Amino acid sequence: MLHELTVTGRTAKGALSKVTEKRVSGAWPEDSSGDELERQMDKTCKDILAGNDIKLTIEETDEMREKARALCIAMEFLAGLGSPEEDREQRMKYQVDRLAQSMSGEIARQPAHEEALQAEKTWLGLYALPESEFASYGKRIKQALSAILEST
Repeated sequence: MLHELTVTGRTAKGALSKVTEKRVSGAWPEDSSGDELERQMDKTCKDILAGNDIKLTIEETDEMREKARALCIAMEFLAGLGSPEEDREQRMKYQVDRLAQSMSGEIARQPAHEEALQAEKTWLGLYALPESEFASYGKRIKQALSAILEST
């Protein structure tokens, strides 16, 4: 719903559409679990509905794209799925870095399903991606999440 508020639910002039505003206002959960991510998402939703639009710089958008791409690669690796050809080099680097971190004891690995749930939280924070990237990265993440969670 935050993606809709920030990207797809906008008019041609960039204003929040009244239909989107009404739909999200009615569908947004009133109760929060108190989780930090949920509190932040609640705050963001309220801010947008109050008229405080999120304006990302080109650099912030590029950073968000790279974070989403890296997240897809990590999730696909955990799920045992392939990554697109254009991500081959970055995936190899990820695998080498992950192995080096494990061997050095720099980080202790969690079970795949725990890493997947943490990655899902990260993905939820990337709601302001432009529509084409949000759709393509979202599809990859959902596919990897499903594969990981089904295997546990």
